[in-house]
Amino acid sequence: GVIDLDEKNPAQNAFDITIDAESVDTGLVKRDEHLRGPDFFSAREFPEITFKSDSVRAKPDGIYEVVGKLKLHGVTKPLTVSLKKVGTGKNPMGMQIIGVDTGFTVKRTDFNMKNLLEGVGDEVLLIVSLEAGRK
Repeated sequence: GVIDLDEKNPAQNAFDITIDAESVDTGLVKRDEHLRGPDFFSAREFPEITFKSDSVRAKPDGIYEVVGKLKLHGVTKPLTVSLKKVGTGKNPMGMQIIGVDTGFTVKRTDFNMKNLLEGVGDEVLLIVSLEAGRK
């Protein structure tokens, strides 16, 4: 994906993230296959999970309010998250990097994921951590 965070020019801030739905990896092969299948992600039918920001607003203490659209399981819904800058520095190759993270809850039924609600539940907490390098 692409992350643009420019504290000097906040109007240019943007997030455009794409995740391969087949990339789910819980460490258990059978569970991963089940999650990729029709009960959950339907990764063959919906191979990408995307988030594209509409606006990013800097707030105090390294917090960003990010408003955008999450597309999951073929359904696009508005989403607002509070994103925290957790660090900056240079990686081992000398590239300037930034780390950000957030946590938010989505309802599976909002994205037409209706299977196994009695066992897994509708609301799912997603924890997202990203690291980006400067171009």
